[in-house]
Amino acid sequence: MNQSMPPAISDQNQSNQSSQQNPYPYAGFWVRFAAFIVDSIILNISISIIDLVIVAIFTIFGIFSFLNLENSTQGGSFGLGLIFLTIGIGLLNLFLTYFYFIWFNHRYQATLGKMLMKIQVKAVDGGKLSLGNNILRETLGKFASSVILKIGFLMAAFTQKKQGLHDFIGSSVVKHKDPNNKVKKWIPGLIIGINVFLTLMLILFYAVIISLTIMSEKAKDKNIGTETQYQNHERGFNYDYDYDYDFD
Repeated sequence: MNQSMPPAISDQNQSNQSSQQNPYPYAGFWVRFAAFIVDSIILNISISIIDLVIVAIFTIFGIFSFLNLENSTQGGSFGLGLIFLTIGIGLLNLFLTYFYFIWFNHRYQATLGKMLMKIQVKAVDGGKLSLGNNILRETLGKFASSVILKIGFLMAAFTQKKQGLHDFIGSSVVKHKDPNNKVKKWIPGLIIGINVFLTLMLILFYAVIISLTIMSEKAKDKNIGTETQYQNHERGFNYDYDYDYDFD
């Protein structure tokens, strides 16, 4: 006698099998964005310190003079030394950025920001992402995601497995490390809110600085114009006085 399994039990078993095959839910766009903000802050601070150390070393050991940088910054020719220094620091910063994301994602399957948000970068099958796919994801993948108005990153908000374009290129997904111990929902919102607030304050600061500079230049031009008129008036007065004196 054949006994068929009730539909409710069958659906429940399929759901349990699906949860066993995919025990870690995919991380959404906002929690990933919050992790990226944390990583950006860490990178910016670290790279700024490194750049300052490089400039300090160049200053202490007189490398600026050796590269003819002092003359190039005092109204002389721009100098190849300054160009090479700027390009060198830019390439170093780019290398450090790539190294940070590739090394942390390969070694710990998460950057410091992702660790804080309790999410990990995984292969599509749930295993560890290979180094080759990791490099492909962080270089070509993120470049492609950035090309057209960051649309490749926004894809993570709409795709089934919350994958961005760089995830598709690197055959990766981002999942919560432990579905029973997710980061509090308000934490990503707080991080994003603070970032938006600081960005607006920075824009306002630069707007005030630019406005004050424009006002200062206008006041300076006005003073110069007033002084010129006064000098012209004095010259005219002296000319009239001398003319009358000679006439008498």
